[in-house]
Amino acid sequence: MIKVKDHTKYTRKGHHLFMSKKISLKTALTGAKFTVEQMDGRVLHVSTEPGAVIADGTAKMIEQEGMPMHGNPFVKGNLVIQFAVEYPENLDEKTVTQLKKLLKGKVETVEVQDEMEPCILRPFNAAAAQAEYEQNKSAYDSDDEEEGGGDGQRVQCAQG
Repeated sequence: MIKVKDHTKYTRKGHHLFMSKKISLKTALTGAKFTVEQMDGRVLHVSTEPGAVIADGTAKMIEQEGMPMHGNPFVKGNLVIQFAVEYPENLDEKTVTQLKKLLKGKVETVEVQDEMEPCILRPFNAAAAQAEYEQNKSAYDSDDEEEGGGDGQRVQCAQG
């Protein structure tokens, strides 16, 4: 019986190998070139096709660079690379202006009217929100009981 050991870089699923790769937004938009050292010591020079864009969470594969298929060692699985795009935290005004000129696509605009309320998107911390919910869970549960049951979440909207 063959025993599979955990690897720091690769995860095995059948005869396919999976790995993660972090890349910058610049690399995602302009093309990736990097090396991957295989478990047998070979170094692969990996690159995207010219003009290809890599979206965050995209998986790409290198054919025949996985593990040998059980019962047929001449047929190999694929090496699948899951990409995580690292976005900049902030951009200065000059960079934003340049990007708007360079990148195709429509920028959504809204004509501000007096009756609109201005709102700014802020960072959301899911872990902190979950902790807050857990801390105040009994208050939420008592609200459900007062509304006539806890069979589902009921949300009421004010109309003006």
